[in-house]
Amino acid sequence: MNKIMFLRTLLGSQLQSKLCYSMKNNRSLRPTVRIGKDSFHLSINVNNYNKDEIRVKAHPEYVVIEGKQEKETEQGYALRQFIRKFKLPEGCIPSQITCRLSPDGTLKIEVPRTYKDAATPAEVFNVPICYGSFVTDKEEIDAKKCDDETKNTTNCTGFPKVKCKSRKPKSPPDGDE
Repeated sequence: MNKIMFLRTLLGSQLQSKLCYSMKNNRSLRPTVRIGKDSFHLSINVNNYNKDEIRVKAHPEYVVIEGKQEKETEQGYALRQFIRKFKLPEGCIPSQITCRLSPDGTLKIEVPRTYKDAATPAEVFNVPICYGSFVTDKEEIDAKKCDDETKNTTNCTGFPKVKCKSRKPKSPPDGDE
């Protein structure tokens, strides 16, 4: 007996349709992972989080994506967070990871690959998240500018200027730099 028929008999048609709708929408939240000969690509939907609420750390064998939102509501305090850990394929260079948040809320991570070197350091790297996409040459230049401006910091503050109609990045409060 397939899953839908089982749900229909067990739950009834109204509850079954809501559950199936939820299951279909859940599939779109899955990350996209592509392992190529020269690089590892990861895309994950984080559109409910601002760039300041997301952290990416590169370990020698895996990459960790963390998101944390803290809000005060009329009913009290609300906390929403996630942690996703992805194993890097053999030959990845975690110190050269690039990470970019697109205007539609997709976090794209790219890690170059080469043959595994025994001298690869076992360090943990904080990865700056730049705002934009990987598409055009101009944005690659802006990403280079972002990398140059943030060499000695753990968070990227030199984000490329990207116009976004659906959401605006939060600006820091005055006098808090």
